[in-house]
Amino acid sequence: MTATDPFLAAIAAYREAKKAFEAAPDEASTKAVETATYGPLQDALRSWAGGAHSRKGAIEALKLMTEEDVFEDTMGEAMQRVALEYLETLDAQDARIASRALMRELSEVLSSYDDGGCSVHILPMEGERYQRFVRFLPRPDEGDAETPIDRVERLSAELSDALSQWAGGSYQAMVQPSNLAGHSVFFVKAGAWAGRAIQ
Repeated sequence: MTATDPFLAAIAAYREAKKAFEAAPDEASTKAVETATYGPLQDALRSWAGGAHSRKGAIEALKLMTEEDVFEDTMGEAMQRVALEYLETLDAQDARIASRALMRELSEVLSSYDDGGCSVHILPMEGERYQRFVRFLPRPDEGDAETPIDRVERLSAELSDALSQWAGGSYQAMVQPSNLAGHSVFFVKAGAWAGRAIQ
């Protein structure tokens, strides 16, 4: 589950305040209603320090830019900064941390697919020996809602890529549905066996 993202909470509060502003009586003072509803939240977003703490937060920052057509003013600059700082942090974070975050998210998705009856065994994508294990499912048409199996496929590909960056791609992961196994993840280290068989 994504950790609490204060920026995401601020965006949600801002959107609710905009609804309250739009629902105000026509005869009310526009400036007074703005000050009482979304004005302070808009100021907070314009001066937001730091990036979003989650992928959803970064996405919402970019969506807000599009919804309100704020690409070149102070709000647009702030939203770009929030999204970029999150992406830069994500790019720099340790591959093992990224793997764990992706596995947790994938585990939750599995719980909603086929009543949690499926698990996923993921191999690193790096190297030719792994390519035969990779199965690319058809992508949903642009604009279609992402189904559980689409999300499983997307997260599996991301996790597989993250595994290839951790410990030289020597680990595999088996992710269980969270409703059955509570985010259980099994790591298997793949490598040549140097021992001898016992007769």
